[in-house]
Amino acid sequence: MLTVKESRTVSLAEILVGDYEVRTAEADPDLESLAASIRRDGLLMPLGVVQTEGGLRLVHGHRRYSACVMARLSRVRVEILEGSAGEMQRASIVENYHRKDVTPMERAAQIADAVASGAMTLEEVCEVFDRSMEWVGEQMAMMEWPADVQELVHRRLVAPVAGRYLARIEDDAYREFLLRQAAESGCTERVAQAWLLGWRSMMPVEQVAQEPVASPTGPARPVVPRSVCLGCKEGYAPDGLAMVWLCPGCLTALQGGAVVQRR
Repeated sequence: MLTVKESRTVSLAEILVGDYEVRTAEADPDLESLAASIRRDGLLMPLGVVQTEGGLRLVHGHRRYSACVMARLSRVRVEILEGSAGEMQRASIVENYHRKDVTPMERAAQIADAVASGAMTLEEVCEVFDRSMEWVGEQMAMMEWPADVQELVHRRLVAPVAGRYLARIEDDAYREFLLRQAAESGCTERVAQAWLLGWRSMMPVEQVAQEPVASPTGPARPVVPRSVCLGCKEGYAPDGLAMVWLCPGCLTALQGGAVVQRR
């Protein structure tokens, strides 16, 4: 467990950022509001740092640190922490778990890094987040997704539950088309699952049989395009309609609801 060795005021320029950072350089729309509060009332909660050979390295309080930079503070209050590397990383994960500005991909990246580096075991991650081993596995699996899927999940244009289906579409061009649709029109878990099933319907039967789709919410049917009957105006699947030959004049008349007269 981390302990506070001492508390003191230091130059903001002395603090190094990097090893325990969770967020990417993505803009935080609420950061200016926090900076304004710090300019007005000062930094109420000290930054957590650890003493290293290179200087003071930030462990937690990355968002407050960014706000202090934006508020142009020259000196800030810090707490010098002591503990193992694993405890430092664990503290950083816990601090950032409930932050709304941490994206799903950022959280998944830190969990995967903590496990891969040996800083935390799978069991410890489960304990910290109070989640199942399955959830931790899903977080780590996100790091293996195609970069285009990761990007939309990181930008919150696609939810992770939908992204896990889109990530299994191996055709890059087809996946890019679906991701564009998802970004423009939205994509639920059920829709993403239907898209995956639709793509697999074009694959060899032997290959599809080797990769069944897990369905936690029940079976989903692929989206089938529908055409409108000229008579009753109801929508039907294309294979449920009969082909008829019509000249342009008769087609226009039927679409307008007129009775076609024999010439």
